[in-house]
Amino acid sequence: MWKEMLLQAILALVPALAFQIRYDRSDSWKEVSLLLAALCGGAMALCMLTSYAVDGYELNLGLSPYILGSLYGGLPAMAMLTVLYIGLRAICMDASWELAGFLSFLMIFVPLLALTIRPFRLAKRHDRMKMAWMLAGVLYVCHVVLYVVTVRASNMPLDFGCLLQVFAFSTVGLAVQWASFLLSRA
Repeated sequence: MWKEMLLQAILALVPALAFQIRYDRSDSWKEVSLLLAALCGGAMALCMLTSYAVDGYELNLGLSPYILGSLYGGLPAMAMLTVLYIGLRAICMDASWELAGFLSFLMIFVPLLALTIRPFRLAKRHDRMKMAWMLAGVLYVCHVVLYVVTVRASNMPLDFGCLLQVFAFSTVGLAVQWASFLLSRA
């Protein structure tokens, strides 16, 4: 379990590290945006393909590159990454309640992310970090709420150990997202 979690974290951080290696202030945003969107799409796909489930909770840190690529790549990159995310996620869904949770997540998070892109690109570094952390926090809450709803919808028992494990996995995801934003110097 810990090996898979570490693999997910490394895959999710690759775009932020590559952004640091490639980014030069003299480069145009368009060139950097395309490269970052491609790297984030690859990292997101690898994270989703190597994800695994523990007690009904799927550990998937692929949303970290999705957020990073959308914020730095702009609306075209977000559209590409959203289509990729929907396509990869559709392959993994088993039940109708998973589809309902996924669609509700998309209806909440994607518009919020789209509304954040322009202010993010115009903001100063300190304000960009606040926006990025706010998005990561919203994603954290969505994970926990959707897990509880999923457990209730699938008639699985909701015990304290399982809930604690979900909080731990979600906290790891939150830490990876914050690390990627810090590494990319949001």
